[in-house]
Amino acid sequence: MRTPATDLLSARQVSQLLNISENELEKWRSAGHGPEYIRTAPHHRSVKYSLEAVMCYLREKKNEEKLF
Repeated sequence: MRTPATDLLSARQVSQLLNISENELEKWRSAGHGPEYIRTAPHHRSVKYSLEAVMCYLREKKNEEKLF
């Protein structure tokens, strides 16, 4: 399923939504944590997140908190 371009968020937008720094979000990507993302632009250096992936990540975290 393709994500409409209007539903793509920048790393800056996602870091603001999650209340973390862009550097922390980059560390999460390197470690395989956080919301799913896609690489765009030449050489895949730009990173984008679908709004759906970010919302799914937040729901999962909310459910994990209920377990403890």
